[in-house]
Amino acid sequence: MVPNLKQIFSDFDSSGIYSSFREFQGYFVKQFWPLVNTQIEKLYLARFDYPLLVVPVYLWCILSLICFWGKPSWRWAVSLSVSAGLLFYSYFHFWVFCVLAIILSFLYTLIFLRSDRSMVKKYVVSVLILIVIASPYFINFLSFSKVVDSSYFQRLGIAAGRSLGLATLGYDYSFYIILSILIYLFIWKDGTKDKKNYAVLLWIFLISMVILWNVQVITGFVPAPNNWKRTFSPILYLIIFSLLHQAVIKKESIFKPRKVALVLFLLTSLVLVKKAVNIIDIFYYPEDRIIKNYSFSNNILSSWNWINNNLKDEPKIVSDSFLTSYYLSAYTSSRPFLPIGNATTQSTRAIEERYLLTNKLFNVSANTIVSQLTGDMLYECPSVGCSDLEVNAKKNKWFMYFHFFRNIPFNDYILNPTEITPEYIKNMAYRYSFLKENVSFSNIDADYVYFGPWEKQFSSPDFAHNKFLIPVFINESVKIYKKIDNNGK
Repeated sequence: MVPNLKQIFSDFDSSGIYSSFREFQGYFVKQFWPLVNTQIEKLYLARFDYPLLVVPVYLWCILSLICFWGKPSWRWAVSLSVSAGLLFYSYFHFWVFCVLAIILSFLYTLIFLRSDRSMVKKYVVSVLILIVIASPYFINFLSFSKVVDSSYFQRLGIAAGRSLGLATLGYDYSFYIILSILIYLFIWKDGTKDKKNYAVLLWIFLISMVILWNVQVITGFVPAPNNWKRTFSPILYLIIFSLLHQAVIKKESIFKPRKVALVLFLLTSLVLVKKAVNIIDIFYYPEDRIIKNYSFSNNILSSWNWINNNLKDEPKIVSDSFLTSYYLSAYTSSRPFLPIGNATTQSTRAIEERYLLTNKLFNVSANTIVSQLTGDMLYECPSVGCSDLEVNAKKNKWFMYFHFFRNIPFNDYILNPTEITPEYIKNMAYRYSFLKENVSFSNIDADYVYFGPWEKQFSSPDFAHNKFLIPVFINESVKIYKKIDNNGK
């Protein structure tokens, strides 16, 4: 596929440049201006793992590279290799970018700065240390890839093929070109040797971005390419403020340093105040939408507490809801019988079979199976204390497949990621119809059955008369059954 100009400069869901600007303006003002009291419950640094644990290591690596590049020393050489090595165990896209920047800067040193033998020596040692630190990562990956089903990697999000990264990236490339020109004008041109070296490093960062947007041309695939933007954003921020700093120094007659510093301080303060106001507002006066989306009923909480207090040895619990399975694995010491797509290395086929089996055990109709997979399922509260009803009704497919159906060329992935097809859904319904009607709890590898509000959205089975189940926990909206064998054990 060869994208046209509209595809290169517009996202697939954009209705035009004016609309895109309005959306950006609304998002910017909402995040920036304290007087706008829209409550934002999901801030960029809200997730503890990514980016909160990743970004500090990433910034450490970038700082180490800049310092080593400016004044090569053994201290910064070791700091660079250690920080880059830790990124291997933090997040994929970040270590790929940093390693590529290190490789390019190393090659530049070998070609243009080879007379500086001390720097070359320190670079070689730094790269060797990095290889040693990263070795367990690659050994583990190779061992893991031999035993894991290939469909697991598809569920994590793979863009396949060798197409150039052109779709929707027109503005990105244009911005890189503009920054490259400004780097030349404000840092390289008429600059000292140190400034010129710094300009080279900034260009290396930009070149690395272009290469990674097109790395699938070399590798034939790229994992979750939409994550490159998050990886590049801090570097672009660094380049912009480096240019601003140099512009102030170079054009003091136009940019008064104290006034620029004051403006930046005020703008930064507005961002901090906005975040503080947002947090305080949510803490004292949360919107009903937030309360609804981020709270559980006492009935559900009490069922989880009962599991933690009474069930030992991580019992396996059956539910036909991926949402229940997801929460049970997160909030209790139990294991879900229904595996979550991105948290299991089982094949997608095996997950589908388990999904169909649990639905048969819970007496779910074929029409409900189809509506789950199409995302068209209607939802309503079937009992007391409902929450996450829409997620449960609409995202069973997502928790099972994640990005499984997006194993497509890069540009197609960026423009309009494919989803499950009607033919695939029809085949799933066909497979479901061939499951035996008398499927029993007696011959499944599980210990307990969980039946709560989310399960009730799909069916109303009569477990009270099931000879293989006995109730062990009951409240207004949740019932937990223990599985017994033919001997009543």
